[in-house]
Amino acid sequence: MQETLAVPLETPPARSPSPRRRRALIALLAVFGLVLAGAYGLALHAYQTSTENAAPMYVGEWYEAEGSVLAQATVVSVDQGKGEMVLRLEFYPQGSVLDPSTGHPTVNMTLSAFGGGDSVQKEFRVGNPMTPTDLTVRLYGGHVSDYPFDRHQGSFGFYMTGYPDGDEAALAVPLSIAFVPTFPGWTIGAETSELYEDHGGAVQLTVERSALTKGVAAFIWVAMLVLALGSMAIAVATLFRSDPPESDLLGYMGALLFAFPALREASPGTPPLGALSDFIAFFWAEGLVAVALVIMVTVWLRRQRYQ
Repeated sequence: MQETLAVPLETPPARSPSPRRRRALIALLAVFGLVLAGAYGLALHAYQTSTENAAPMYVGEWYEAEGSVLAQATVVSVDQGKGEMVLRLEFYPQGSVLDPSTGHPTVNMTLSAFGGGDSVQKEFRVGNPMTPTDLTVRLYGGHVSDYPFDRHQGSFGFYMTGYPDGDEAALAVPLSIAFVPTFPGWTIGAETSELYEDHGGAVQLTVERSALTKGVAAFIWVAMLVLALGSMAIAVATLFRSDPPESDLLGYMGALLFAFPALREASPGTPPLGALSDFIAFFWAEGLVAVALVIMVTVWLRRQRYQ
């Protein structure tokens, strides 16, 4: 019997890309780099803009007047479900109403503040610190189910009266507020709506989701819809093939059904089920994946029978 000698096959040398293809690849990488650099710059600009918007807005121009009080108002929380915003007021007496040795007021004073659904009456005594107080501002004019395009209104006002020792007559104490209109996830607009002569004023607020919150929500919508449409495309392609679908694809689609609710909850400030964002993406994504999974399971069962 004649033996057959095995001749080793030579591996063809790897072909280097043509100059034209190389230039196209370099151009593509350059465009990608420019787009990435532009997006990076826009992100930094958005952060810088949000930081600049955090500068205090002064309500009342007499915060440097003799014998005045400056109150700094910062946002502690925003609860769109309850329709409330909580402000923390911190007080700094100045001039003749300040004891420089202790930092305490030299005149008995009473703060009157209101926030639409809440009012605060707080007394400050001579020789005692002016402790901070919280004011709840009611938000109205918007609906949480419009997330992330909900827009709310609110307002709050304030004034201060003083009672010098031995004098029962109330005197107006010039009170200005340095309002810091910033809170993570929200864009807060503020403008002076009214001034009470020389001792207080009122502020009108506009509260809406920040651009970052809207961008993250839109990204999650796109991600869910792309994954759902991809699953449906796989299911439709499987119908035109003769072999049964791979079981890994069944597990993948089943995992998506449970991953989408978790992805929805990852959206910043997500409201309860039934918001506008659910009708834009979540319900459609869940439905498409569910239909695709039913198609895949049906095809798998029918074709397994004939294997």
